[in-house]
Order: sequence, then C-alpha cells, then structure tokens
Amino acid sequence: MEVMPIKPLRHWWENRIIWLIAALLSAVILLFMFIKVLIKRRAGTKTGIKTEISPSAKSEPTGQARCLSQDKNLIKLFGAFQVLNKAGEDITHEFTPKIKQLFLAILLHSAKSKSGITTEELTEIVWPEQTFQSAKNSRGVSIRKLRVILESLDHIEILFQRDRWTVFLSENVFCDYFECIRMLENPQFNSMDYFFQLFRLVEDGQIVKNENYEWMDDIKGYVDYRVIDILLKYIGLLDHVEHAGLILKIIDRIHISDPVNEKAFELKVKILLAQDNHHFARYCHETFSKNFEDFYGQAYQKSFEEVASAVRS
Repeated sequence: MEVMPIKPLRHWWENRIIWLIAALLSAVILLFMFIKVLIKRRAGTKTGIKTEISPSAKSEPTGQARCLSQDKNLIKLFGAFQVLNKAGEDITHEFTPKIKQLFLAILLHSAKSKSGITTEELTEIVWPEQTFQSAKNSRGVSIRKLRVILESLDHIEILFQRDRWTVFLSENVFCDYFECIRMLENPQFNSMDYFFQLFRLVEDGQIVKNENYEWMDDIKGYVDYRVIDILLKYIGLLDHVEHAGLILKIIDRIHISDPVNEKAFELKVKILLAQDNHHFARYCHETFSKNFEDFYGQAYQKSFEEVASAVRS
C-alpha cells in the first residue's frame, strides 16, 4: 500500500502572515487618513465658528443681506448718497439739498423707530426758521416733489398717518441702511456670512459721509458704535495671515468712524510688520498719533518702537 506524503504547512503559514501584514497596513493607512481629515475640520473651526471665509463670502453675499451690487431700485446711504431707479438710472442729482434732507429725515427715522417722524420734528429739521404757515406750505410743495422723484422706483411711498411721516419700501427696493438696522437688531455671531455681509453694507463709510446734519449725529453715533463692536469681533475670528488684506480693510473702516481706536491701530501695525512693511507701519503710527492729539488734546505717549515691541510679543 502506497503512503501519500504529507505536504509541509510552511507555505500555508507564510501566505497567512502575508495577508495579515497587508490587512494591518491597510488599517494603518485608513486610520492615518481619518486623523488627517479630523485635524483639518478642527483647524477650520474656532469656538464653533468657521474661521475661513466661505466661497460665497469671497464673491457675492448670500443669505443674510441682499447684494449691494444690484443695479436698480437702490437707495445707498453708507458712503456717498445714491439712488438708482427701476431702470437702473442714477437719479441722485434730482435730489436738491432741501429735498435730500427731507427724504433722509423721514427715511432714517422710519428705519430707527418704525413709526417715523412727527410733523413738528420734521419741521424743526428741515424748516427750523420758518413760521408755522410758511413751513406748512414749504412742506407740502417739497413732499409733492419728493413723491414725483420716487415714482421712478418700484416702488417706494411716503406715508402720512396720525401726524407721523414714514417711508414704505417694497421688496424690490433695497436700502443698505434699512438692511444694516435689520442685521444689528438680529445679530448672528455664529455665522461668518453675517459678519462679512454687514461689513459689505458699511464698507464705503459712514451714513451720507458728505453731509453734516446736526440732527443726524445721534443716529450716526448709534450705528457707528454697534458696527465697530461687531467688526472688532469679526477681526478676532479671522486668520491674521491668510486674511490680512481683509482685516486691513476692516480696520480702515473702523478708523473712519473711530480714528483713535487703539485696538484696531495696534493690530494694523502688527500685520504690516509681519509683512515687512515697516515704512507704512511707521506712517500709520504718525497718523494715529496726530488723530489722538487732535481728539484728546494731548500727545500719544507710545513711540513707534514701543508699539512695535508690544505687538510682536
């Protein structure tokens, strides 16, 4: 009887070891990839808020605010006063100084209190030196002219109810100031899109920057205070290297409203020094020092070298 030889088990064990090693390597690779993705996600988040600017924020604002780039039915108050009608034509020149002041008084008070402005308050603003009857006649003529101008937008109305004047804007008409007030009253500090769009609204400067109306000081002061506070929060969420250009723009906007904001000034110097732009950093110190002395009536005590040393530490 022939005995069949028993095959050695070595080849079987060698094959099994090879498969085990391959499986372990695959597991290590998958674990490495998982950890890498996890680190990237955590790096993009700071206290639950994304620190990177979303693609939509880099181009067109979406969600919170309508885009300022619309080319018709636009009332722009931040920066230079501008009005575009429903055909996209610039009709700003149709607003005489008196008509413009009348429109702004009703518009700004409509956004602020929702109930508008009384006839007495309106008269004190626009026709303070006229008699009651003379002011009444002037008001009637001016309101008619204003309504005729606004007919070219789709659409906006000047309303008068219970001795109060208000402005009604349809959904087709965009006013940056109305949108700004809405966003200030409904802050969303967990959204980077909110911060970016608010900045877009106010980027061009204060309300009607070329007009100096005393009655507007309180309105400007309220908006400036709230906007600066939010923009400083925004800067704190941005990467000082990756978003240096955007931060410098935000700081310049802050200094339009508050030229002696030291926190914004020191951050600007820090960014400029990190970019090896020492000449401009020194110029910013000179400008800030002059503004400080003009505002407070005393010299700014920190030299450029002291500021530079402090921001580098």
